[in-house]
Amino acid sequence: MLLLLATKNADKPDVEAGRAVRVEMMRVLAGDVVGNWDEAEREGKGRGKAEGGVGNAVGDREGVDIALTPYALFVDKARVIAEESTYQGAKKVFILGFDTLKRLLEVRYYDPPTLSGLGALFEGGVRVHLRAGGEEEEGDQRRWIESLGGKEGWLEMNGGKGEWVEGMEVLGARGGEEVSSSEVRRRVKEGMRLERLVTEGVEKVIEREGLYRR
Repeated sequence: MLLLLATKNADKPDVEAGRAVRVEMMRVLAGDVVGNWDEAEREGKGRGKAEGGVGNAVGDREGVDIALTPYALFVDKARVIAEESTYQGAKKVFILGFDTLKRLLEVRYYDPPTLSGLGALFEGGVRVHLRAGGEEEEGDQRRWIESLGGKEGWLEMNGGKGEWVEGMEVLGARGGEEVSSSEVRRRVKEGMRLERLVTEGVEKVIEREGLYRR
């Protein structure tokens, strides 16, 4: 797994948390993720003994890498990652929120204005997490994604390939609960806990640094 922080954003202003703090939150998150993997692996081994040797895929993971990139666009991030020798031969799956997918497919970000350069990204793999609590219901989000494909779809009309939609993994919103940085900031301002939005370690960093209270 690679946690990648872009030091530039295509269309968003800088957030309150500075770069150093954001890197620290990534480091803490990485530790929490590995800790959860280790715990799940131990539980899986225990169940395996009790249930006759049930396999556990968690043991196949290698860890979590952290990196910074000056590139704001996913097409550039995908290119640099593909050129990195560390990840040669590895299947590269980009995890996006629904809002990020919509920005990814905006031709105005590209020069020339075409989606043809996104082939390597989609052919590697894209996992899209639908958003709860937004302006669009989950069903509307799924229909919008489906409309991207086909001969008359947005992708084909803008230099991409309709078949990219078939290769996308689309995951539903978790329990109808919004999971986003905007929701994190809202809860902090209202003095609410951040269960199910961030790990316990990341929440402690947010509290210690006094982030998002204004």
